[in-house]
Amino acid sequence: MRFKLMGVVLGVLGGCCHAQIFSETFSRPDGNVGNGWTMYGAGGSLQGGRLQTFGKPMMGGGVSRVLSFRFPLTFSFDFSTSTPQDGGWMIAINAVTASGPLQFPAQTVFAHWAGDKEIVRSAGHGIEIGGYGAKSYGSQPAHITGRIQADLSAVITITYADNSQATANFGPSNGGPVGSLFAIGNTNATFGPDFLDNLQVGPPPPGVTCGASPDSLWPPNGKLVPVTLSGVIAPSVARIVSASYAVVDEYGEDQPSGGLILSSTGRYSLQVPLISSRNGGDKSGRSYTLMVVAKDENGNVGTCSTVVTVPYDQSDN
Repeated sequence: MRFKLMGVVLGVLGGCCHAQIFSETFSRPDGNVGNGWTMYGAGGSLQGGRLQTFGKPMMGGGVSRVLSFRFPLTFSFDFSTSTPQDGGWMIAINAVTASGPLQFPAQTVFAHWAGDKEIVRSAGHGIEIGGYGAKSYGSQPAHITGRIQADLSAVITITYADNSQATANFGPSNGGPVGSLFAIGNTNATFGPDFLDNLQVGPPPPGVTCGASPDSLWPPNGKLVPVTLSGVIAPSVARIVSASYAVVDEYGEDQPSGGLILSSTGRYSLQVPLISSRNGGDKSGRSYTLMVVAKDENGNVGTCSTVVTVPYDQSDN
């Protein structure tokens, strides 16, 4: 089903990809760590499609790359460490002046060190520090996602290899820079190695909500039922240029699709005819997935999906 939904998204977009997004994987055929990355206090190499770094004793070591973005922005990357009590990742945001970026302490840092049990934000030599529940990485890999606003409020989530999660919510930071530089690095104070891969940074996609009413069709008498699909599409940093919907039928039959008309506040509502039927022996029922896709002028895509079912019996309602 996931691949069908992805096909729907690509079909609606005409195969278009995200725009203005920095993407970095370390599976380069030339085996070159370079490509704009700077090593400091560490050796580094590519191993198995990942960037590995080694720190020097009692010194920070890692890699960094400075990226210029407008805020808000989203990011994601994969991180792991072989040393449970050392290492970690850091996102540093520097204010920008006419002569270039300001260095620390005119800087805000979001970080999670491998031996710590919290995600922290610090600004100007620790004037502001907020800790939020997380756990030590141990030696298990983690996937980090986040969104940072221009006022330096942020939501950052760590998903560990065992599927547990920790999320940090940071409010606005006084004097937060607008139009900053975004830097990311992983560091290890003593041993190592640490691993970093699959970094993506870019403007957030449009916000999309969706809902269907009714979300269950009964009885399964083969008749068409008008289902109301409604929600809100909100631009993030760029105006919306297209909005569409499509229905994916678990049984693979052709279903309605088309464009959406948005109100001045981004609301939409339309009736989608769905047939109330299922195979007689299908005890799991039939499901229709209604997908809404919105694209902004930067090429960023937001999606939402909701499911309507034709249950096996009324006890499923």
